[in-house]
Amino acid sequence: MIEIRLQELLKRECYSCRALSRITGIPYSTLLRMKNGTAQYIQYDHLERLCKALHCEPDDLIAFTRTE
Repeated sequence: MIEIRLQELLKRECYSCRALSRITGIPYSTLLRMKNGTAQYIQYDHLERLCKALHCEPDDLIAFTRTE
């Protein structure tokens, strides 16, 4: 299972989704889907912008849990 850890990183950096949207240029609705775990995919340019804004690496933002 792949999980997006946006909620944790938002808390760590003290950002709201609206603020992160303004900083990155990523639509607010897209960030909400990522935060709520309903996003179907992540564009590479969004991933890069998120990592820059949240001062993290892709593996901080995306987690993989093996399910049997």
